[in-house]
Order: sequence, then C-alpha cells, then structure tokens
Amino acid sequence: ASKFFQFPDHNQTKFEYIHIPCLKRKTRQEIRQLFRSLKINTSRVLDISYPGRNIIGILVHQHYLPHINTMLQEANIPTLKNFDPIHQI
Repeated sequence: ASKFFQFPDHNQTKFEYIHIPCLKRKTRQEIRQLFRSLKINTSRVLDISYPGRNIIGILVHQHYLPHINTMLQEANIPTLKNFDPIHQI
C-alpha cells in the first residue's frame, strides 16, 4: 500500500502535440467527427487546439503517436514537424 503514496514518475507519462495544417477553422466536434471518418480513435485524442492560423494541434499520448501518424499518412494528411507557435513562418 505504501507504493501508492509515492511521487509519480514524470518520465512515465508523456504527451505530444501533432500539428496539422487546415484550410479553415472547424469546431472541435467537427474535427473529432472527421477523425472518426478516418478510423482514428478519438478517445485517444486528449485535446484539440488552434496554436496558429490554419493549424490544428492534437494532443496524444506518446504510445499512441506512431499509430496516429500512420493513420494520417495513409489518409495523405501532412503533419508539421518541429512546429513552434512563437516562431511561425
């Protein structure tokens, strides 16, 4: 029982944003609906944000990252590598 009352290992759970370009802004519900149509498990998408103009940020757990990247590649959806919302193009 004493193991339960320990500090969590912060290296254990890591999350990452995937940044995707988009033509226009849609609601989070519409984005999730589009993901479902692509057979992406939306319960694995923890957050959808708009960090820049025509950019969607999707927060996922690092264990789900390879799977969602594969699904996006199969659907020919580009992802932005090394996107920095402070230093946009």
